[in-house]
Amino acid sequence: MKTLSSARLRSDGPIVRARLHAPCADEPCRFVEGDALIDTGAHMSHVDSSAVRRLGLRPSGYVGINGVAGSARQPTYKAQLSFPDESMPKMDLESIASSDSIGKLGIMILIGRDVLADANLVYLGGEGRFGIAPIGDQDLVAVSASPMSTTGALLASGIGLAVVAGLLVWWLKPAPECPPCALPGAVK
Repeated sequence: MKTLSSARLRSDGPIVRARLHAPCADEPCRFVEGDALIDTGAHMSHVDSSAVRRLGLRPSGYVGINGVAGSARQPTYKAQLSFPDESMPKMDLESIASSDSIGKLGIMILIGRDVLADANLVYLGGEGRFGIAPIGDQDLVAVSASPMSTTGALLASGIGLAVVAGLLVWWLKPAPECPPCALPGAVK
């Protein structure tokens, strides 16, 4: 789990190191490495055009892109993506769009929901922490807990156990010794 100041996380967003690999069957594959911004609002991941040129990738198709700056038709590429500082395995990307404007943001890759669909993302903005891990990696959740939130979780689980114990006692309590009709004030 990466830790930044909460102000930096708020201003820069969740940035991780990423590698874009040329598709290949044998290791090692050619790759370029740079910063990647995780963007949960992006439907599709994008890579800066300069990274595509350095890898010598050929377009595999085209896609219409809509963004705040307008609409455009961008080439797409087959590639592989990895995160050297994270526990994510290398991912095959059937289609990643390229754009000249990504590099202007100071990043090489914009990670969209197409990649996040196969990942767990934890974002603790107030603590300045975030992490990305493969689906099923429960270590991410365990690592993300700060001492304060661990205490809160223990307190909540203790309260939950007390409620369950109270319900069990109420449910298992013995029946009254006299029938209700024999109690003072009972309607007969």
